[in-house]
Amino acid sequence: MTKKLLGALSTLAAIAVAGVALADVPAACTGITFTRNLYYGISGADVKCLQALLNQDSDTQVAATGPGSPGNETTYFGPLTRAAVIKFQEKYAADVLAPLGLSAGTGFVGPKTRAKLNELLTTPTQPTQPTQPTEPTQPTQPEEEEVIPEEGTLELKRAVTPYGVEVKAGDQNVAVTAFTLKAIDSAITVQRIDAKLPTDIGGNKPYKVLSYLALYEGENALKGVTLSKDTVSTEGVVRFSGLNLKIAKGETKTINIKVSLASTLPSGAEGETVTITIPKDGVRGVDTAGLNVYAPSTSTALNSFKIVSVPTPVAKISLASDTPKEGVVIASKESETEVELARYVLKVEKAETKVVGFEVGVEESTTTILETRIYDGDNLLCIVGENCNEIDVAMAKDASKTFTIKALVKKAPVEGATLKVTAVTSTYYSDLEEETEAYATTTTASNPIHLYTIAPIISNVSAYAEAKDLNATTGAESLVGRITFSVTAKGGDVWVSDDIDMMIEKSGGTPTSSITDYVINTSAQKETNGYKVAENQTVSFTINFTKAGGSAGYWRVVIRQLNWHNGTAAQNYSGALVEELKTDYVYLTAN
Repeated sequence: MTKKLLGALSTLAAIAVAGVALADVPAACTGITFTRNLYYGISGADVKCLQALLNQDSDTQVAATGPGSPGNETTYFGPLTRAAVIKFQEKYAADVLAPLGLSAGTGFVGPKTRAKLNELLTTPTQPTQPTQPTEPTQPTQPEEEEVIPEEGTLELKRAVTPYGVEVKAGDQNVAVTAFTLKAIDSAITVQRIDAKLPTDIGGNKPYKVLSYLALYEGENALKGVTLSKDTVSTEGVVRFSGLNLKIAKGETKTINIKVSLASTLPSGAEGETVTITIPKDGVRGVDTAGLNVYAPSTSTALNSFKIVSVPTPVAKISLASDTPKEGVVIASKESETEVELARYVLKVEKAETKVVGFEVGVEESTTTILETRIYDGDNLLCIVGENCNEIDVAMAKDASKTFTIKALVKKAPVEGATLKVTAVTSTYYSDLEEETEAYATTTTASNPIHLYTIAPIISNVSAYAEAKDLNATTGAESLVGRITFSVTAKGGDVWVSDDIDMMIEKSGGTPTSSITDYVINTSAQKETNGYKVAENQTVSFTINFTKAGGSAGYWRVVIRQLNWHNGTAAQNYSGALVEELKTDYVYLTAN
C-alpha cells in the first residue's frame, strides 16, 4: 500500500512539473455540453454546470456563500446566475459581445456565450482561489432558490393613447399606437412580437407607404425593422424577434409602435386610415418555469392612425400693434433722412415656408421719398423696386415675424409733407419643393407720418377740469380747468401762437362753441410770431379756461388746433397731432 501511495504521489508531482492544470472540469459538468440557450427562470443540469464553471473564476463567481457558491451550485437560473453571466460575457467581450455589436453583457446564454463555455469545458483553465471575506455579508440579490419557478400568463390590451394620430410623407419615428403587456403569476421575458399591417394601403403594398416600423418601451428602443417585401409577409406581418424584454410578476409595460413614412407617397396613400393588429399569439414570452406563454388569445386591433397630405402653408400679413403712431419726424435740411413708416407682422400657418418677395405701396403728399426699405429686425432685407424679389427668409410653421418699412427721404422736404404705407404684399412658397408662389396682402394703411425740418414736439400732457356754479341765480354750471403740455423745439427755433382753437363739446356730440376766455401761463417770451421756444429747449405751457356748458350733461374741453411758426411760415397741428390736448368729461348741471 505504501508503494502504491508513493507511486501516486510521484505521478501527481510529475503532472505538476509538466505544467498541467490541477483544476479539471467540474464534477457538475461531467457529460455536459451546452446545446441550448439558458436564461432567467430556466432549470436543468446544464444550469448547475454553468454555475460551477462560473465559480472557477473569482471574477465571475455566482456567490461567495450560500446557494450558488462553490460547492453549493443549484439547477435554477436565477438573478445571481444572470449577474454572473453578465460578468462572464463582459470578461470575454471580444469573443462573446463584439461579434454581436454589443458592449454590455445581457445575461442571456446564447450561441456565442455557449461556444465560449464549451471551449472552457474542453480546455480547462487554472482556477483562481476565491477571496473569502473575513465577515460574510448578505447578498444584495435574492438567493437562487428563493425565486421559485412559476407558470404565468401574459395579458395584452390596446392602450388608450396615442389616438387619432396624423402622419404625412417624410415623417420619421412618429408614435402612432400602443399596447400594454402584463405578466400574471410569474415574471415573463418577452422574446418575440408580431405586428400585422394592412396588406393594402390605398392600393399599395404597406412597405411602399411605410418605410420603417419600431417598438419602444417608454423612451427605450426595443427593435426596429426596415420594411420591404422581405420583412413584411404576404399577410402583412412584421416580426420583431430576440427582444428579451423583462416584465416582472404583476408588472404592466406599455409598448409604443412608431412609424416612418416614405418621403414621397404613392398615389392613393393620402387619406387612408391604417390599423395595426397584434395577431392571435403574436406575442411570445417565457415564464420562470421555462414555459412559453402567448398573447393575445384573439387578434387585437390597436388604435388607428391616418395618413394625411402635406399641409400647404398659409401666410397672413397685418399691421403690427407697435407700429408708429401718427406723429412728427424731423428731417434734415442738409442730408437725406431715414424715417420709419410702419411695422407689419407676417404669420405663417399650417406648414413651414420661405418668403421670397415684397411689394409696398406708399402714399406721399408731395414727392419726398428716394427709396423704400424693408428691414428684418435691424438688418436691411431689401429695397423696394430693386431687390425685394430676391430675398430668402425661412419661416417655421406657426411662426410670426415683424418687418419694418422705412423711407429714405430727400434733404429739406416740404414742411408738413405726409407719408403713409397703403398696402403690403408678401410672396411666399406654398410648395417648397416645387417653389410654387403664393401671396399675402393687406391694404390696412399705416398711420401718417408728418415731416418737418423745424417743428415743436409736444409731450408731458396733463389736463384738469371741474364743474363750478358761477351764476348766482340761473344758468348752467361752468367748466373750469386747465390743459398743460411741454413744447420742445427741434431743427430750429419755434414760436407757439396765442391763437388757440379751443372748443367745449358735449358727450356724444360735436364741439358747440369756441372758448375765447382762456389765459396762457408760460416762461417763454412772447414775440411777434408767438411765444418763442429756442432750438432744443423745452418750455411748459398751461392753458387756463372757463366756459359754461349751456345745458345739463357731460362736457369736456378740447384743443382742436395748435398754431405755431417756424420763423419763415405759419404752421399748425390738428387731428391726431393734438388729440391728447383735452380734458376728461365732467358733468354740468343746469340751475
